[in-house]
Amino acid sequence: MIYRRIFGGTILFLALISSVGCKNNYNEMVKWAGELEHGLDVEDVKLFQPDYLEIDWEDPEVIDGEKRYYITNIDWNWDALGMSNYLVFTDEGYVGRDSHK
Repeated sequence: MIYRRIFGGTILFLALISSVGCKNNYNEMVKWAGELEHGLDVEDVKLFQPDYLEIDWEDPEVIDGEKRYYITNIDWNWDALGMSNYLVFTDEGYVGRDSHK
């Protein structure tokens, strides 16, 4: 009887932790970046930046006329691959998100 209570309680505890711990802001970031309107300037995108993201707005990487702003931190990030993510802008404004290993 005691074993059943302990074991049952452990399963309930693990199920609760699993359901609470499923928040994945990496997926939220992908959705947010994909829904941004193309052509927005950097200042407009800064206004829409979610609280769970940290972006290096001060030091963009410039490659072939594109400015790429590195997403330095995503709170509650469960990205098992450890991808690097960037917001990409051209002279016409926001063009999308890029990621690589």
